[in-house]
Amino acid sequence: MELLNLSSRVFGLDIGDLSLKMVLLEKTGKKIKVKCYGEKAVPQGYFERGEIKKEAEIAKIIKDFIKAQKIYTSYAVAVLPETKTFIKTIEIPVSEKGNILENIKKEIELYVPFKIEEIYFDWKIISQENNKIKILVGVSSKNIIDSYLKVLKMAGLRPVSLEIESVAILDALLDKKENFLKPLAVLDLGATRSSLIIIDEGVIQLTISLPHAGVNLTQAIAGDLKISFEEAQKIKREFCQNQKNDTVAKNITLFFNNLIQSLSSHLKFYEENSEKKIEKIIVCGGGANLPGLIACFEQNLKIKTIKGNPWINIFEKEPPIPEDQSLIYTTAIGLALRGLEENF
Repeated sequence: MELLNLSSRVFGLDIGDLSLKMVLLEKTGKKIKVKCYGEKAVPQGYFERGEIKKEAEIAKIIKDFIKAQKIYTSYAVAVLPETKTFIKTIEIPVSEKGNILENIKKEIELYVPFKIEEIYFDWKIISQENNKIKILVGVSSKNIIDSYLKVLKMAGLRPVSLEIESVAILDALLDKKENFLKPLAVLDLGATRSSLIIIDEGVIQLTISLPHAGVNLTQAIAGDLKISFEEAQKIKREFCQNQKNDTVAKNITLFFNNLIQSLSSHLKFYEENSEKKIEKIIVCGGGANLPGLIACFEQNLKIKTIKGNPWINIFEKEPPIPEDQSLIYTTAIGLALRGLEENF
């Protein structure tokens, strides 16, 4: 008789300021298939930079969304917003292995603007060599985590894990067969927030929230054309599908210029301090579908740039969701993989 593994019925739930996305994967032997996936819009004002402002309303939206998707499980791995989390790699001497917790608390007090009693944190050892232990530490305030847990439970779900967004993204995008010893950057261009993740020696070295997101571009288009946000969003999507519009093109160019300026500054800072060159940029999120983005990055930043493949650890052949949609589901796919691979 085969025992039921909880990981066989855990789905990934990406909670964003303007939308929810879910992915449920199912594993039979070594084969993984997408059982279901979906997206649900969230009205403006329900979140503010990742902080839940209307708990009851969000809980209802999540509950209705899961019901509409006909999800057969209540177990979920959900995401914590990048803007409300902190992640850092620290090193301690092997001789201090017995005092890991005390060393982590000291590092947190140095870098996090919260008192230790105001936060939850988690950690894992990622390597041990040359008498040094490398530890990845994730931190978020109790207020944020408690709020997300409350809403998920109000929606009838049983959250088995809350994951930091950058970790979920990397779980989806980075090929588990590679070591990634050379520095690379991952840019997640989302609807309301974007983040830059720098990986070196296979470890997250730096995460930076960027003031450039799809909503800024949509608002600029709406202002220039004097139309509603919803109409501007539709026009932007049509432009991405090869429908020409000079006003949209002008705003996309300005968006690219501002984004490149910001990226160039952050990448230069890392390269100067690490004395290493960023070898590649991987782009994901809905913004990765903006026409001309990849070529513009390569031309101006002089760094090889590619669109991410969130199915890289799942499918060798054509995935079940088109590429442009797949990039939108990157975080949810990473969360679903976490639910699939771990025994909670």
